[in-house]
Amino acid sequence: MAQSVRPYTNQIRTALNQALCIQVFPSQTIERQSHPEVETRDSPELLLPPVIVKRNEKEHGLIESSVNSCRVSLKLHAGDALEGALVRLLSRFLAQR
Repeated sequence: MAQSVRPYTNQIRTALNQALCIQVFPSQTIERQSHPEVETRDSPELLLPPVIVKRNEKEHGLIESSVNSCRVSLKLHAGDALEGALVRLLSRFLAQR
């Protein structure tokens, strides 16, 4: 099973490496402030096209990036109680800032 997951995780790793090349970019509308462009969507020219990495219908990821921020959404499949507990722990860890 680990071999079947490897291409999927490699695609996610490649997409994240590309999306996380962000830099400090001041706001074009408000002076001396920097807002995450993925959240505000003020300047469409600063947004990159979203990347969807899909293994199957139950497991996929969406990576939205801009010049100064990145948003990652993951949908993980939890088959049994142990996998469900692991997904909850991972989700809680990722939600902490």
